[in-house]
Amino acid sequence: MSDPEELKAKYAEIAWLKKQIEEKKAARGRRSDKNGISKPSRKQFPTPQINLKPLKVDSGDENYISSTTSRGMTLVNTNIYEREQKSQLLKAEAARKLQIEAQERNRQRKWKPRIDKNKTKTDHCDRIAISDQIFAVCGGGNKLVPLTVPPPDSEGQIIMWNSIKYIRKKNGTFRRVGKSAEYVFSSSQSGNTNVSTSEDCRYYTRIGKYLPNHISLALLTSGICKKSSHCKYLHDPSHIRACRQYLQNKCTNTNCLLNHEPDEHNTPICKYYKQGSCTSPNCHFLHSEKPQDPDSYICLCRPFSVGGWCPRGLKCPFRHDFECPDFEESGTCPRGFSCFLAHPVTKRTQQIMATKTDDDVVIDNEKPTISSFTVDPSQLFVTTNGLYDMYVDEKEPKQDNKFMINLESDSDDLEDNNDYVSV
Repeated sequence: MSDPEELKAKYAEIAWLKKQIEEKKAARGRRSDKNGISKPSRKQFPTPQINLKPLKVDSGDENYISSTTSRGMTLVNTNIYEREQKSQLLKAEAARKLQIEAQERNRQRKWKPRIDKNKTKTDHCDRIAISDQIFAVCGGGNKLVPLTVPPPDSEGQIIMWNSIKYIRKKNGTFRRVGKSAEYVFSSSQSGNTNVSTSEDCRYYTRIGKYLPNHISLALLTSGICKKSSHCKYLHDPSHIRACRQYLQNKCTNTNCLLNHEPDEHNTPICKYYKQGSCTSPNCHFLHSEKPQDPDSYICLCRPFSVGGWCPRGLKCPFRHDFECPDFEESGTCPRGFSCFLAHPVTKRTQQIMATKTDDDVVIDNEKPTISSFTVDPSQLFVTTNGLYDMYVDEKEPKQDNKFMINLESDSDDLEDNNDYVSV
């Protein structure tokens, strides 16, 4: 007879092995649930792809099929075989669809951080729609940044927009093919000498100041460029956002960093002047006429409202006002309480918000909309060659081109690389 202690040890080992087997089964089940794909049950009737050719066997009034499985050859009723075969094909098709849906969800999840970053960086850029995809027009039309997830395997896609040829890069951005925009600016007046792109610094433009590099990051406030003269974006003093308190004759800050020189690029038209009732001798708002269609709804200008400066000036087909274009467009504001713009609740925004919860709601008497999505692309630009005029020394360029610099850089593509470190 065996030793009782030895039997106890064997029973304990058997119990431990059973426990390990149960844990492995549970872990396998959790992985299947996480992926959203359940493995089909064991096949009683294998698919024809793994069978030998079925042989018909006569047996009275019923027909049978001989089928070879892993357990040997069996006879299966023809009707049952066809029914089970159809069922297995339907299950395989359903599993394939589930797998495709799971792969698409994973792709959407991987793209979400990049799309959110693009929306934040380009909140001041005009937006357009190409083949049901939303893009932000950046760099004077040199690139179209995606604001929606691009289709799979679209790298290298070529499109024509505004009579300009673009090619899609790996990060989803369409880059202009050929010569990029040429911009005129004086580096001595731009405030930074490390410029490698044609775009304005969104922090400097909105606040009008950059901090030296030695200041602690804890002292930085939102909207102030901390890169100082090392910033690769333009620091153009004439593109600084206009001081709204100054426009209302209420600014008492002698060290105000905002622009106190209103012009057509940073100041809206006086609403009282349009009504013919402005009586203020010190009114800083524009007293100019701008032709508009009274039978159309004119949307806000993103470069003006969010960026604080519109290169089109009075030529802009959109409305210049200190209101939030995101709230006007979707009824929500991504900046939340930090947004410095007004959020007026109009009948149109109420109807837009109502359609999100009730698909049966229809916007009554909706006027034709004039926005960056609906106008001709050429109206988004000042010049006829599809490029913005970026002049600092003078609003109208002279014949002298000694300050002309061709700015073409792929640094934005490098920033999308996880291994890239800026210096």
